[in-house]
Amino acid sequence: MKFDVIRAVEACYAPVRDDRGWLEGVLAALEPLNEGPWSAAWVFRELPDGSRKVECSAGFGAIRPGERPSRIPDFEEIHKPSTPPDLARRLYAPTPRVVDYALRRARRIGGPVVDDVRSQLQGWGVAESLGIFATEPDGRTLLIVHGTPEGGRLLSARIVHQLRLLSAHLSSSMRLRRACGIWPDAPPEAPAEAKLEGGGRVVDAVGGAQTEEARWSLADAVQRLDRARGALRRTDPEEALRLWQGLVEGTWSLVDQYDSDGKRYVLARRNEPSVRDPKALTQRERSVAAFAAMGHQNKFIAYLLGLSTGAVSGHLRSAERKLGTTSRAELVRCFAPFVMFVPGAIPPGGDRRR
Repeated sequence: MKFDVIRAVEACYAPVRDDRGWLEGVLAALEPLNEGPWSAAWVFRELPDGSRKVECSAGFGAIRPGERPSRIPDFEEIHKPSTPPDLARRLYAPTPRVVDYALRRARRIGGPVVDDVRSQLQGWGVAESLGIFATEPDGRTLLIVHGTPEGGRLLSARIVHQLRLLSAHLSSSMRLRRACGIWPDAPPEAPAEAKLEGGGRVVDAVGGAQTEEARWSLADAVQRLDRARGALRRTDPEEALRLWQGLVEGTWSLVDQYDSDGKRYVLARRNEPSVRDPKALTQRERSVAAFAAMGHQNKFIAYLLGLSTGAVSGHLRSAERKLGTTSRAELVRCFAPFVMFVPGAIPPGGDRRR
């Protein structure tokens, strides 16, 4: 079966009630990339004291995450703040030809950690692994790992790029599940702000979705989503991904809802990243600054939040002015205490445990 990245994005937003079932659906969509002997996914959270709590997990194949709970921290350890987040990458290869940038960066947290994980993987019959990270500013991370046997194929740069963009949807869907419970039956405190028909016509809107600008943006986003899920998913998956961004205007996620007669609607649910406000920043300024502090470049931040790269640059400049900083580096240092995954950051409440 050929890998369909839009199918993987759809799996992110599937209305699956059980978290394990949701993760299994995402793994199933990624299965064409898996050459065995196993694949696994974890959602874990970095806590203020530096410890990590695994919230849910799923796996296929000979080794499942629950079978070796003592080993889960070893996988998580590779995603210490020194490692750039949300990259699809090949890790832990036994030969130098495929030891890439991510592994070199991972070694900065200590060679013994990387060597130990490599030894474990080889003991399980795995020559290398594919890791996909999706990380939120509050320290919650979704990690997907596919084990690859000796002689397994390397992914093309095209697929790696697709997986990098997929990580934005993994982040968005992970955040949406936490904020809204199990959709489409969201709790009263997190109602949909807009309901649109498949072609983009706004049927109903409340709150921030009532403005003319918001209604236009949501209608356009639904039309783009429909194009992405059409023939483009096969003929030009990169273009399909470009059309289906992580959020709409940094605010809404789009999810399907079907009436009893099968008619499809699209619901727009508020789903902004949760970031503390250091000094009267707007929601978008906080979001952009937080992801910049996590090591993302403007182009990827724009995709994560559904903004233009120009808007991202503008929000960063505005945040710099409000915080009294004069460069991106200073902004990152100033914002570090408000983001869990930042090199050298001390989270509110205590030191990061090493």
